[in-house]
Amino acid sequence: MPEYAIHDSRVPVDRQEERAAATLLHQAARSRAEGDYEEAEKLLCKAIAQAPGHTRCLLELALCLAEGPGRFVSAEKLARRAMYQEPENPDCYFVLGKVNLLGHRHERAARYLDQALRLDPANNIYRMALESCPRPDSGQQKSQPASSSWPGKIRRYLGALTGK
Repeated sequence: MPEYAIHDSRVPVDRQEERAAATLLHQAARSRAEGDYEEAEKLLCKAIAQAPGHTRCLLELALCLAEGPGRFVSAEKLARRAMYQEPENPDCYFVLGKVNLLGHRHERAARYLDQALRLDPANNIYRMALESCPRPDSGQQKSQPASSSWPGKIRRYLGALTGK
């Protein structure tokens, strides 16, 4: 398993590297949607090697690691790296929230989802994710989606985010 070390990658990404990474990102998002997390991880690692500062690749890899093999610590490190690169990008906080939600760290998830919503108050996906997050005082034990279409809406949103 590769280790995803955090390093300063705020170096501008070359246009050619950006295009190559975007192509790999699109292929990886398709693999992840089909449940092939191993293939998605390989493609995303290749994309990140070509363009280390590609925030969307970092976020997609974080989701891939959290959803597939359940490697929440590595996933959170990647999402934090993306957040470090783009602290005003609400998608970074959304992915951090989702990773923590998948890892059953609900209080952390709520904080990140709340920050995503603060940065983009009109985003209903962020709002639904935050509303579905169990709160200690609510008595919820497991995450209950705000509506039955919540996962589909998030998939569509993430697809738009990754260019799928």
